[in-house]
Amino acid sequence: MEEDKESRERAMKAVEAIFERYHLISASKPYPGFDTHTMNSLKLVDASSKGTVTYHLLIDPSMTNLNSVMHGGAAGVIFDMATMSALGPLSRKGYWDFLGGVTRILNLSFLRGVPVGKSQNYEFEVTI
Repeated sequence: MEEDKESRERAMKAVEAIFERYHLISASKPYPGFDTHTMNSLKLVDASSKGTVTYHLLIDPSMTNLNSVMHGGAAGVIFDMATMSALGPLSRKGYWDFLGGVTRILNLSFLRGVPVGKSQNYEFEVTI
């Protein structure tokens, strides 16, 4: 069942608010880490009130290993930051606050390498 336009717009704004807060916090700390690069590289395409987000992402050389495919650690950071932002539409005061926790379990399964220069949409979903 497709979401109505108003719900989708609210979800997009909730995800964008997470990015705005992240950038506000990171601007006060000179930190050029992996998560900063990821948050600057992810381009929001879509979001829903059910905890899904779609991003467009270009896999650049800083995300790859010596074989010119995405490094597993980079995939983990991308997955972690993207799914964290999917919580935006689900959060309420005192429930899923941004930067209010730490990833406890993160499992990734790799089917094949993602080559440097690959640019496509990636979908992420949070289930609770």
